[in-house]
Amino acid sequence: MELAQKVLGHVYHAVPVLHKPIDIYMNVTKLEKGVVSEKVTQVDPNMDFIDRDLNLVVHRIITPPLSRLYITFKFDDDSALRVVIEQGKRPDYDSVVERPQKLSKENPVLEIPYNVLETENYYYMAILPASEVPVNTSMSYSFEIYYMLCQVWEKQWSNHYCLIGNQTTESRMHCLCTHMSFFAGAIAVPPNDINPFSDAHLFLTVFDNPWVVAFVLIILLLFLLALLWAAYKDRKDKLFRDVIVLDDNFPGESHGYLVAVHTGARMSAGTSANVGIRLFGALYSSRAHILKSPLRKVLKRDNDDWFLICYPVSLGTIRSIQLWHDNTGRSADW
Repeated sequence: MELAQKVLGHVYHAVPVLHKPIDIYMNVTKLEKGVVSEKVTQVDPNMDFIDRDLNLVVHRIITPPLSRLYITFKFDDDSALRVVIEQGKRPDYDSVVERPQKLSKENPVLEIPYNVLETENYYYMAILPASEVPVNTSMSYSFEIYYMLCQVWEKQWSNHYCLIGNQTTESRMHCLCTHMSFFAGAIAVPPNDINPFSDAHLFLTVFDNPWVVAFVLIILLLFLLALLWAAYKDRKDKLFRDVIVLDDNFPGESHGYLVAVHTGARMSAGTSANVGIRLFGALYSSRAHILKSPLRKVLKRDNDDWFLICYPVSLGTIRSIQLWHDNTGRSADW
C-alpha cells in the first residue's frame, strides 16, 4: 500500500509515515495454537511463605517485541482456577490469593495487559486451584497459547510501526500501522515439549510410510558420512599447521633455521621427487638435508611447508641456498 499527497497537477509526494495510525484488517486462514498441560496442587496457607512460593506453579512465557499474547484455558468439568499473570516479575503466593483472575468453563480466557515494548516481553503466569479445593488436592489443567504481531516490510519484516488492535479475533487480525508498505500478520506458536516416554507409542507408526522413513535414513547416513569426512579433513589440516622437524637433524644441535617453501597454484607446480637443500652462510655451510615428512606429503601444488633445519654452530649470514631433486615419482618436475 502506498499513500501520496497531491502537490501540483499530476505531481504527488509520497507519505511513508503517518502521524496517526490507520486500521488494517487481515483474515486469519489458519490459526494454530500450542497446548500446555500440567498439574497444580492446592497449597497449604499455613506453610512458611517461602515454601508457599516454592510450591506455586509458575510458567514463564517470552514473546517478541510489540506482540500480543493470548491464553485460553480448557475445562472439561466445573473446576476453576486462580491465575495471575505479570510482566517482568514472578508472582508470589499472596498476589495469587489477593488479586487473581478466576477462570472456569464459563470464563476461560485470561486477560493479559498489552504492553507496547520494543523489547522481548517476559510474562510470568502463576496458577492455583480455586479456593474451595481442599489443601494438598491436585488437579490437572491445560491451556492454549499463541501470540500475534503485525509487521511491515522495510528491507526486512519489522513490527516497529504496527500494533495489534483491540478488534483482533481468532478469524481476523486488526493492525494499527503508521508506515505505508507491505503488511503481514504473524501468528507464532510456542513449541511443545517432547516427552520421550509419553510419545514413545508414536514410533510404532514410523513404518506407515516407508518412503519417508527411507528418505530420512538416507539423509542421516549422508550426514554421518559428511561428519566423518570433516573429521578426517580436520586431522589433516592440523598436520599442515605444524612445523616439520627434519629427521636428518642430529640431537643436540642448537642453531635452527626455519625454511618456508611456498608452492605455486599452476598445474604441476608441486613435485613428487625428493628435494635436497644446503644452506651457505658467511661462516659455515650446512650439510645436505632432505625436505620430507614421515606424516604427510610435502611440496604439493598450491601449498606451503615449513621445515626446521638444525646445525651445531651458527652459519652466519645466509648468502646462498642450493636446491636439487632426484627426479623420482610421476611428477618430478618442479
